[in-house]
Amino acid sequence: MVASFRQSLDDWLNAVLPAELYFRTSHAGDTAYLEPGFAERVRALPQVARADFLRSGRILLDPSRPPLVLI
Repeated sequence: MVASFRQSLDDWLNAVLPAELYFRTSHAGDTAYLEPGFAERVRALPQVARADFLRSGRILLDPSRPPLVLI
């Protein structure tokens, strides 16, 4: 049963997080930005097959609970 769970978890992680690398600028939320042209320079690297750039934001629905992150 443990092996089955591990395999299921591995399959799920590979489906949800397929990239070899993820990074974020900081925990500054809406105040952190990448410099202009950064995305184009990363995409132009010969080692990079694909690069996607996303913004995320926090939504506070209930002050007594942690905020949600909208991607």
